Amino acid sequence: MAGQAELDPSGVSARRALLERLIDHAALFPPASMDMPDALEADRRARAGSHAWMLDRFICPASKLGDLPDDAPRLSVVLDGGEGDLETVVEAIAGGREVELVEARIDPEWIPDTQALVHEKLPGVQAFWELPPGRGLRGEVAAWPQDAWGAHQTRLLLRDGRVIEPVAVLPSGDVVGWGEAGSVDFAAEDIVAIERIDD
Repeated sequence: MAGQAELDPSGVSARRALLERLIDHAALFPPASMDMPDALEADRRARAGSHAWMLDRFICPASKLGDLPDDAPRLSVVLDGGEGDLETVVEAIAGGREVELVEARIDPEWIPDTQALVHEKLPGVQAFWELPPGRGLRGEVAAWPQDAWGAHQTRLLLRDGRVIEPVAVLPSGDVVGWGEAGSVDFAAEDIVAIERIDD
């Protein structure tokens, strides 16, 4: 019927299935740039509102983890102090924080070692590495495991918040998406972070 959202067999609208938990709340960062009390209040209001289903994690710099209340939401932590912030995240998790993801912009040559540290110190926590503008994906993933065809299996975070997976970075440097990921239209400059997929 016209005007109604298309439903899948489970009764979930296609729109909701596409957008659910799509947005990590970045109230502490530009353009909002709120202080912690205001950011947390904005987050509480958003999670109590009619579009709460679209929200996923609350994004917090590692340097401000100590400012969070005991009832803080699930977190994505920005390593604003670099690799050394991993210990801060370890301590936060030990103190009861629910950290699901860490992210940072680091020198591409450090990505393999830092990824290994994340796996060692933060088992079960995902990691996204922000790529410096203009750097090719081939160089970023050179030290990562390859599949039988020499490709690197990854997922990509785009500037608009979409996560695209699975994506293969070929030996040529070309990017190929499989399944639904193959139909997503994006440019290299849209990619802000990359994560390795381990089989």
